[in-house]
Amino acid sequence: MSAMNYHDFPIDQPIEVIVKNYAGIDLHQETLESALHLLNQSYEVARSRLSPTTAPLGNLKLQVKYSYLRKEVVAFFGTS
Repeated sequence: MSAMNYHDFPIDQPIEVIVKNYAGIDLHQETLESALHLLNQSYEVARSRLSPTTAPLGNLKLQVKYSYLRKEVVAFFGTS
């Protein structure tokens, strides 16, 4: 089993694998701008699916996850 970090993603997987598995976005087929746009859309869909009773905590968790994904996607395109 993979080790996890504060964002609950495996720390030993490349970001392109994480983004593909979590948000369905293939970074190798996108530009930085389109990848960030698709991530924002994915965040909005995930946020809209939160239960009203768990929304405050769920939204915080989503913000942490997507903040990490955005940061790593920017780094991915900066190094690719």
